[in-house]
Amino acid sequence: MKIRVAKSQAKRILDARIAKGKQLREEGAQSLQATNVSQDLRTRYRDFFETQYRHWCDTTEQRLSEIFVSGDCPREFSHKHSSEREYVSPDWVPGIHYYIEHQITPQLDYLNILRQNIDEFEECTHDEMSIGPPPASAPEPELPARVTLSWLWRHVPVSFWLWFVGLLIISFVIGVVVGQVPGVESVIQTLISLTSR
Repeated sequence: MKIRVAKSQAKRILDARIAKGKQLREEGAQSLQATNVSQDLRTRYRDFFETQYRHWCDTTEQRLSEIFVSGDCPREFSHKHSSEREYVSPDWVPGIHYYIEHQITPQLDYLNILRQNIDEFEECTHDEMSIGPPPASAPEPELPARVTLSWLWRHVPVSFWLWFVGLLIISFVIGVVVGQVPGVESVIQTLISLTSR
């Protein structure tokens, strides 16, 4: 894996994000220890903590994107969470304890692993960073002179055919239902009688 910045700069960035994450975790733990706090105030603490946590995650993902050429590291960071399962009710809202144990701690572990292994990553050269690989484009199928059903069958995805058949069925059902409405039925009978004369 390649990095865009010097290894020393990458270490400084990671150290700063780890320190901020640890600070956030400690602040959350302190708010959990607060006693004699009303439910309203506890909810405000949770909401404020969640906002700080989201900001830390967004900023960390952005900083990881500045360090690593591949987008895998920011994506992996954002998806890091505890593998421990919790069974909750539909109206459950994650609390500070959940964020600390199931989100922040695994994400800090991930950042620490990146930090410990930063010397193994390869730095990009100036030319690689400025030019970069050409964007990959999907080749478009060449259209024949005449588009036939067999060509469509071979080149149009199955999902389109399923959508198309579903559209035909829905149209037929709607036509049958609308045709049975008393006002529409009389109009249809009148049109049939006019065309048969």
